[in-house]
Amino acid sequence: MKLHADDEALAKFLSGLNSQIAAFASKHAGDAEQLIAAKDYPGALREIEGGLREDPGNHRLVELSATVRGQLAQKVTPEQKKQVEQLYYRAVEEYLKGDYATAGKLADEVLSLDPGSESGKALKEKVDAAMRLTK
Repeated sequence: MKLHADDEALAKFLSGLNSQIAAFASKHAGDAEQLIAAKDYPGALREIEGGLREDPGNHRLVELSATVRGQLAQKVTPEQKKQVEQLYYRAVEEYLKGDYATAGKLADEVLSLDPGSESGKALKEKVDAAMRLTK
């Protein structure tokens, strides 16, 4: 837009695109709120993350994410936290060795035990990216 500030067609296109992104994020937020009401926090988190991939600055989704992560953190017992930590470090070790399939399975276990794990999520994304690059 800076280069073509007076291009009405471009402005109309961008306006429509922004509207579609807002509608997409709103749908994910609404779906997440329904899942939160049903106490399906892992499902709600998946919806929120889907919306945030398209609209990372969406305040409603960011706030919902914080709420859901707080709920998920409360549900992880100290024993599960220890198990999650061990699985995470095993997954990192396999990732560093280049065994991405095993690292991915371990990262999935981390996320199944603690769906709100930021480190588990980041590792899973790295493993998935590495697997795509090696194919």
